[in-house]
Amino acid sequence: MKPFHKTGVLLAIVAAALVIHCDSELFKPKQAPVIESLHTINGVYQYNPQDTVTIVVVAINPEEGPLSYTWSATGGQLLLPVNRDTVQWVAPVVGGTYSIEVTVTNQEEKSANDNLPIEVLSQANPTVRILSPANGEFVIQFSEITISASAFHVNGLQSVTLFINDSLVSTQPPHAGSNIYDFPYRVDLPAGENSLRVEAVSTVGSMGQDSIVINVEGILPKRGR
Repeated sequence: MKPFHKTGVLLAIVAAALVIHCDSELFKPKQAPVIESLHTINGVYQYNPQDTVTIVVVAINPEEGPLSYTWSATGGQLLLPVNRDTVQWVAPVVGGTYSIEVTVTNQEEKSANDNLPIEVLSQANPTVRILSPANGEFVIQFSEITISASAFHVNGLQSVTLFINDSLVSTQPPHAGSNIYDFPYRVDLPAGENSLRVEAVSTVGSMGQDSIVINVEGILPKRGR
């Protein structure tokens, strides 16, 4: 009976060890890498078209061991190699905000990802279009009208300004979430043709404009009886 008793004790010890190991795996799951920083090497995040930018990711691995890296971009071109903690990106010719994304993976197949927005500066002029009144439209002297224009630049605007007969009338700051700019105006102009011009200045200093002519109808004096 004694050998059987020893065998039973040994099996019990092995079973307990397996339970402890399983519990350890259950309560201490494998951990993903931790990305501590994702940045350009010079700390600059605005570039001109076709500039080459060096981007670095700093990550730690709680499970120890090597890490692998996978990079992608929403535009532009990533230069080989693209499997290291540093990558070079060539900005596209079209301005705008682009995202560079990295995925960091450890040997336990746990991963973490992050993305870095980079703005590419466009030297193109803002697009400006006067929506109303229409070119050549007749308006009544001393009436209340709204001069409406659309203005857009891929890098954003500094200001949108209305001029009437080359005189500054009103300036508006950029509108968040809208490209439409409305200028209420009480017509007080000479009868006949008058020029309206809307100018927009982008955040990079380029300027775009649109202009029209309106016809102001004068008010005839009342005839005496």
